[in-house]
Amino acid sequence: MKSKMQFKKNDYDQVLEEMIQEIEDKQIEQIELINLKENEIEKVETRLKVFMLDNDGNISFAKAFGGIQLPGGHLEEGEGHIEGLKREIMEEVGIALEDTEISSPFFEIKKYIKNYNNTNKNKINQNIYYIVHTDKKYNPSNINLTEDEKRGCLV
Repeated sequence: MKSKMQFKKNDYDQVLEEMIQEIEDKQIEQIELINLKENEIEKVETRLKVFMLDNDGNISFAKAFGGIQLPGGHLEEGEGHIEGLKREIMEEVGIALEDTEISSPFFEIKKYIKNYNNTNKNKINQNIYYIVHTDKKYNPSNINLTEDEKRGCLV
């Protein structure tokens, strides 16, 4: 990844706690506005996002679509979470992760969308967040971005 932020190891908990609180506040606002029930949902789209931490206290981010994002992406049909995370990190960062480097999910956001794109269908966009501890380095020779990702400059 090209962009990195430096944190001391004992700052991780505080930074993550602040990010989670901000996300929770926004999630509560969204749920109150939409008011959909689980049985009214026709499609669930899952995105997996990763806080990649190394032993020096760096968190890796990706430049994409005019901003900065955590690495990760959409879960493909029939794909498990760990399998999807490993695929996304290989595609976007060029790193082959081991299962032992991936934490259990620590946070999930569900966004309920009524009448998605005027289709009269309701869906959920869910983002599931993981922590990865690895000292493996960004390897651009292994990345495999889609055309949309290339247009968004996901590197």
